[in-house]
Amino acid sequence: RSSDLTPEANRTGHSEKSSVANSSPKRPSESHSSSNLAGGSFTYSPSHLSVKEPTPSIASDISLPIATQELRQRLQQLQNGTNLGQSPLGQIQLTIRHSVQRNKLVVVVHSCRNLIAFSEDGSDPYVRMYLLPDKRRSGRRKTSVAKKNLNPVFDHTFDFSVSLSDAHRKILDVAVKNSGGFLSRDKGLLGKLLIDLSSEDLSKGWTQWYDLTEDGARSEE
Repeated sequence: RSSDLTPEANRTGHSEKSSVANSSPKRPSESHSSSNLAGGSFTYSPSHLSVKEPTPSIASDISLPIATQELRQRLQQLQNGTNLGQSPLGQIQLTIRHSVQRNKLVVVVHSCRNLIAFSEDGSDPYVRMYLLPDKRRSGRRKTSVAKKNLNPVFDHTFDFSVSLSDAHRKILDVAVKNSGGFLSRDKGLLGKLLIDLSSEDLSKGWTQWYDLTEDGARSEE
C-alpha cells in the first residue's frame, strides 16, 4: 500500500534501514511534498512520462569517468588536509519497495543532507535515477531542481515498470547533480549511489539514508 512509503525522517546513519511498514511520518516542517504518500495516490514528476527517445542518454550520463574524476578532485580540494568525516559528499534518503499489484518498483526520493557546494554560490541539486542496465532516456527519472540548497527536500515519487523477479536483477543508479544554468560550466556530479537490488526485500520495502560517493560504491560496515 502506498501509505507504507512514509519515511522515518529522523533516522540517521548510512547503515540504518527502517521498514516501510514500521515507519512513522516525521517530515521536516519545511518540506513541501510533491507526493501524497498518505492518501493512496502518487504525484509523479512529468519528466518520466515520456516514452519516446529510445536512444541511450549519453550526454547526460554522469557515470562518465570524467565526472567521477572531477568530483574526486573537488573533494580533495575541500578536504585540504582535514578530515571531512564519514560522509564527505553528504547523504540521500530513499524509500524503495516493489508493488506487486501495480507490478512496479516504487522509489521515493525524500531528501539530501550535507551536500557539497559546487561553486561559490552553493549548489542547485537535483536527483537523477536509472534502473540499470536500462540507460535509455525514456528510463531516466529526475526530480526538480532545488536552488541554492545543500539540504534539499524533494519528496518525489517515481516508479519503474518491472516485475518483482526482474527487479531483483537490477541495480538502481542514483546520482545527485548540480543543475547550473543553460550552457553553464557549473553542471556536474555532487554524489552517486549504486544499489544492488538482488539481495533486498523489495516486497517489504524500507526507508534509509545512504552515503553519496564519487563512483557510487557503498562502504560496508
